[in-house]
Amino acid sequence: MAHAPPAITMTPVARLSGPGYDVKMLSDEARKKFTAMDSIPAWEGLISGLVNTLADLCEYTGEARAKKVNEAIEMFLEFGSEDMAQAMLARDIIVGDKVSESLLERARNLNISREERDQLAEQGMKWKKLSMQQLQAWTKMRSKGKQQVIVKHVHVNDGGQAIVGAVNSKKSIE
Repeated sequence: MAHAPPAITMTPVARLSGPGYDVKMLSDEARKKFTAMDSIPAWEGLISGLVNTLADLCEYTGEARAKKVNEAIEMFLEFGSEDMAQAMLARDIIVGDKVSESLLERARNLNISREERDQLAEQGMKWKKLSMQQLQAWTKMRSKGKQQVIVKHVHVNDGGQAIVGAVNSKKSIE
C-alpha cells in the first residue's frame, strides 16, 4: 500500500518543509520571491496545491521527490504571474510538465511489458501536449493578445522600401 504524503498548509517559508521537500533547497532568488509573495494567502494555497498534486501524481520518493518538488516551486516562481488567473495556469502548466516527465521516465523501464511502456509514453506525450497548449494560453494571457515584432537590423538602399512581414512576390499575368 502506497503511503500518501501529508497535506501541507503554508504561510512562512519554513512551513514548506516536510517529508520529501525542503525549502532550503530552493535557490536564494527563489526563496526571496517566495518570501515576497508569502503575505498573500492565495499564493500559499497555489504552491501548497502544486506540492500536493505532484506528490499524488508523480511516483518520486526521497531525494528525487525533494528535487522535483523544489524544481516545480522554482518554476512556479519564475513564471512571475501578475494575477491569480496567470498563477493558476502556471501551476497547471508545471503539474502537466512534471507528470509528463514522470510518465516518460516510467516508460523507459525495461522491466515492464512493451504494451505498458507504449501506454505510458502515449500518456506522457498527451500531458506534454496539454502543458504546451497551456503555456501558449499563458503567454497569450500575459501579453493580453498583443504581438510584438522587434526588428534588430534593417538595411534600405536609396529609393528602397523596408517590409516587415510576409511578402508575396507573385505577379499576376494579364
